[in-house]
Amino acid sequence: MGRLLVFSPHCDDVALSCAALLDRGEPVDVLTVFGGRPEPPRRGYWDERCGFADSDEAVRVRQAEELEALGEGGHRVTFLDLLEEQYLEGERSAADAAPIAEAIDAWGEGLVAAPVGAGLGSGLLDRLRTRSGVPPHPDHLFVRDAVLSAARGPVLLYEEFPYLRSGGAKREAAQLGAEPLAFRVDREAKARRISEYASQLPFIGSVGERLDDPAALPETERYWLLRSRGRG
Repeated sequence: MGRLLVFSPHCDDVALSCAALLDRGEPVDVLTVFGGRPEPPRRGYWDERCGFADSDEAVRVRQAEELEALGEGGHRVTFLDLLEEQYLEGERSAADAAPIAEAIDAWGEGLVAAPVGAGLGSGLLDRLRTRSGVPPHPDHLFVRDAVLSAARGPVLLYEEFPYLRSGGAKREAAQLGAEPLAFRVDREAKARRISEYASQLPFIGSVGERLDDPAALPETERYWLLRSRGRG
């Protein structure tokens, strides 16, 4: 309980991964990091896969889904104006970490949560994950590292679902020296929340699997508590 700021790299990451936090009975503040719109609009690879005409349509629809999914619990959602990886031309600028640090400074006292950097999931790669692993999504790693660099106190790291199947979360958390935690979740409530992300549901999870089906969701979510981080 208490003040909690949760960093979500993209729309849907917190709904997919943090039901234990969203259902705790007290609203949380969610900061969705990559909410920027490129100018001029363009069509990224994920936009194309999801059938969006361009980035303007994708950002508008996905942010509306985010607000609908999280608003029922009274959670407060803010979008940062940073571009996600599919819209970048070249390497991400280190200056993109500044708005994350500013948000933490403005937040003040309270627990901060961020992704652990488990890896990028894809239904087409399910059969390969256990053998070769899947590299972490660069956007998730960027958010995690920016939060850890800026945080003044404890950071709660959450395992990204469905990327957890890559098996990388435990390794990442161990390298950071974080303490493991696990919480049972209400899968029915989590599935209802996930169902709001209609533009994404056909393209996440295993082949033939719908993540708005409670039976497809794990009974527990894994977290790790990193008790202190100085500024990097």
